[in-house]
Amino acid sequence: MSKDYIRPMPKRWWTTRPGWAKFMLREWTALPVAIYCGVLIAMAAAARSEASWQGFCDWLETPLSMILHVIVLAFALLHTVTWFAAAPKAIRVFRGDEQVPEALVAGGHFAAWVVVSAGFALLVVGL
Repeated sequence: MSKDYIRPMPKRWWTTRPGWAKFMLREWTALPVAIYCGVLIAMAAAARSEASWQGFCDWLETPLSMILHVIVLAFALLHTVTWFAAAPKAIRVFRGDEQVPEALVAGGHFAAWVVVSAGFALLVVGL
């Protein structure tokens, strides 16, 4: 009767290498952003009457809401930048038999991000 050997894994395994720590940081930043999106959707859905909608809009103008928005924006930016920087590791693009440089692949992601963000900004501002 033999047992399989299960190597013990320390709880902070991700702190032993900088690449793993960066990976975990990127993964953790997705959680507050997802929770925040869910809270905003729930609050907007709860604001069905004119009075509750005005209360929701008033809450968005409070200092606590503004601080929360800045924090979540920082998380979202960190997550996006690290995600796009990792994209060339997962996506191998070839032009004929020659591989496209990783900087060009990441640059394409960042350029598309800027264009889409600018489009949404114009839509929101109403230009």
